[in-house]
Amino acid sequence: LPAPDEIRRHYYVAEPAELIDGSVFNWDWNTSDSSPGGRWKRAQSIGHATTVGAVVQENNWQLVPDPLPPMQMVLTSAGHVVRSTGIDLPSSFPNNAFAVPAHTRATVLIDNSHLTTAYPELTVTDGRGATVRLTYAEALIDDKGEKGNRNEIAGKHIQGIFDEFLPDGAANRIFMPLGWKTWRYLQLDIETADQALRIEKFRTWFTAYPFEERGHFDSDDDSLSPIWEIGWRTARLDAHDTYMDTPYYERMQYIGDTRIQALLSYVVSGDDRLARQAIQAFNDSRMPDGLTRSRYPSSMRQIIPTFSLLWVGMVHDFWMYRAD
Repeated sequence: LPAPDEIRRHYYVAEPAELIDGSVFNWDWNTSDSSPGGRWKRAQSIGHATTVGAVVQENNWQLVPDPLPPMQMVLTSAGHVVRSTGIDLPSSFPNNAFAVPAHTRATVLIDNSHLTTAYPELTVTDGRGATVRLTYAEALIDDKGEKGNRNEIAGKHIQGIFDEFLPDGAANRIFMPLGWKTWRYLQLDIETADQALRIEKFRTWFTAYPFEERGHFDSDDDSLSPIWEIGWRTARLDAHDTYMDTPYYERMQYIGDTRIQALLSYVVSGDDRLARQAIQAFNDSRMPDGLTRSRYPSSMRQIIPTFSLLWVGMVHDFWMYRAD
């Protein structure tokens, strides 16, 4: 799906919206046996592979080891319902099911209490011909487009990137997008046709680079504790298979941001694998005149000359902080 107009007006460099039509989706694609119609076929050899740095054979299928561990994938709280229209407030959701009658338009707004990067998992039954939209937002906005206090929802509405799921009418169909999403507020917009839809459950799978908080900060000023928590949460949400500017709007690894993020990784987690990836990526981005790209990996060349100097500083940081 194309990003909505209100998102395209911003600089949006992240996952596109997704549309899954349950009536044509192959629900057996991931079963151990072959799926109906024989869609799985045996793999065919395309030749011998070689590792990078080895002698290139008659073909050049090079294998590169992944320097990073698997991303964290953990089931977390999906938040709580704070508003609904078209149906009674399903206060027991997302832990318990609720139904949307036929020929009904309903919305359910869920507050996760803080920003997260996660895979949403929605399970539904029946509802053939219905449309379910999941809209993700960092904050709600008022009629002027202003966010204000993130905790307030009165007089505000959601605006953001969304996915759509078209149920096929079967039981316990699970929708999970291919890419992880970023949100504090998630809204379900449901429109049913001739068949009622039962929303069975909604779950959230948090994902990020698996940093562990090993460093700590102590002070007799209690007001600093939430600042530490907010800072570390931000560092976690901005670190996946690369560091990034922001997980919602701009999943790009910039040298200026990354140098600071790498320093946090050294002193709080002691894990330098993501920083090593970044240092190598920026080195790979260098052009014939020696300047790095300001962000990498990226298909579009952007140059900020001072960022090349910051990359030199980032290499120096690694030398100072790591035993390598």
